[in-house]
Amino acid sequence: MNFTIVKYIMNISDVKIVFQSALILITLSLFSCEGPKPSIDLNQISVDWKFVPFHEVQHAKQKDAHLIDDAIKGYPQFGKLFFSTVIPLVDLSPEQQKEILEDPGFLSLVDTCMIIFEDVVNLKNEFDTAFKYYKYHTSDESVPNVYTFVSGFAYQNFIFSDENRDGLGIGLDMFMGSQFPYKSLDPKNPTFSQFLTQYFDKKYILRKSLLSWLDDKIPSTQTGQLAEIIIRNGKIFYLLEKLLPDSSKDIILEFQTHEYEWCLQNEPELWTYLLKNNLIYSNEFSKINKLVNPSPSVPGIPQEAPGGVANYIGWRIVQDYAVRKKVTINELIQEKDFQKILDESKYRPRVRK
Repeated sequence: MNFTIVKYIMNISDVKIVFQSALILITLSLFSCEGPKPSIDLNQISVDWKFVPFHEVQHAKQKDAHLIDDAIKGYPQFGKLFFSTVIPLVDLSPEQQKEILEDPGFLSLVDTCMIIFEDVVNLKNEFDTAFKYYKYHTSDESVPNVYTFVSGFAYQNFIFSDENRDGLGIGLDMFMGSQFPYKSLDPKNPTFSQFLTQYFDKKYILRKSLLSWLDDKIPSTQTGQLAEIIIRNGKIFYLLEKLLPDSSKDIILEFQTHEYEWCLQNEPELWTYLLKNNLIYSNEFSKINKLVNPSPSVPGIPQEAPGGVANYIGWRIVQDYAVRKKVTINELIQEKDFQKILDESKYRPRVRK
């Protein structure tokens, strides 16, 4: 399949065809245009949640013999989870706990995170804004409490039950920047592959953390077919757009800028490729894995395309469905019939700007 966009000039006898094509392009452009975005006064919206910079507690009390007990007492659900699973210390002897907590390498890591994330007020404010957008679009007030921590490169983020609501844990040491030598920590660990660590940067904290939380809210897939997977992922990206309206689309999709631009220019060819190779309704993991999950490349598709490139199509399908059917966010979340979304979206791939 040739993904190169071919430009050509028609002769004078094709004027009628050109005119008809122009009308089609104008119609598609009008349909794809979202129009002016409504003004949302966030000052009139309040959300109840708490932000706990636990990494600062770690830095201040890492050598304190009472750190574990104080954490569990101060933050019951998070403290128990953190010191039983993230850094499993509760069942160790005081001597063993001390040895781990005062390990020079771990102390240095905590210090480094304190330098990189010296001021997390902006992060707190960004979450607050996102949660206000969530409440505006869904009327749901149950946003999560947020905890930041240093895990020793064990966890990037996770969801847990916290005070009758969700808790969202964020491992700051997994966001220290793409230039940090993650690969040298464990060269054989696929988690530290370059195509993943290029997104281990603070500018992706909000996106990655919200995605983990939203993923928990979207009904899981039932068939494992590519169409169902990408439409489910498309829902998540669509929600992220609503919560992060000022973020660029490559951040939302977690593509590099040039990869996103490739998708804009090659959407029709990509859709044709999926159809031609009978992938839309395929549930063969080996065939669709790299189309929906992070990967350095996708077999059969140019190197310029990102891993997980089919999610771009799912996102566009969901956008078209939401606009055409005028569904609310809640209706979109609860709609489990992916075929209905695909059919009623009237999706037509097109080159975009």
